[in-house]
Amino acid sequence: MKKKTVLYIVVGLLIILIIGAWAIDMHLMSNNEPVVFSTWGRKYAPPRHEDKLKSSYLEVDENTVAEIGRGTLKQAVEISEEDANSLSEIINSGSWIEGTADCKSDCVINLKGHMTYYHSDCGTFNKYNLAEMSMYSSKAQEVSGKSLVLSEEDKTTVNTILEKYIILGIGSN
Repeated sequence: MKKKTVLYIVVGLLIILIIGAWAIDMHLMSNNEPVVFSTWGRKYAPPRHEDKLKSSYLEVDENTVAEIGRGTLKQAVEISEEDANSLSEIINSGSWIEGTADCKSDCVINLKGHMTYYHSDCGTFNKYNLAEMSMYSSKAQEVSGKSLVLSEEDKTTVNTILEKYIILGIGSN
């Protein structure tokens, strides 16, 4: 008699646990949250977490400069608003030509969301049309873009600004 009672209690508790787990997961799915136990045969895709998405993409803050050296991009450094405005003025007032220069850039500058590559030795800015590149192509592609060659005066100004934040000339070695 005692064995039957214990068995009924254990089975009853097990049923209560299963119903509780089901109720918890149904509540979580109805609130579009990740489930704890199972989707219980229902079609359900848990939401993506922003933290996981951010870690898989390169996050670049506005008004920053980063060294490019030996094939790697160093940590971006924030530049002052005054220096960002000075660089923007030089970049926006220049005469851009179609096609990119063959020189190696030694830094990348992000001004208000616009990425521009710069080679300090020759004073050349390059902007690449990265949207034209295909990630699925097995062949190397020629990436189009445009370039801006600075006057000696502007090159000195840009290099003086950038040297406050990074070491120039690393990528050109």
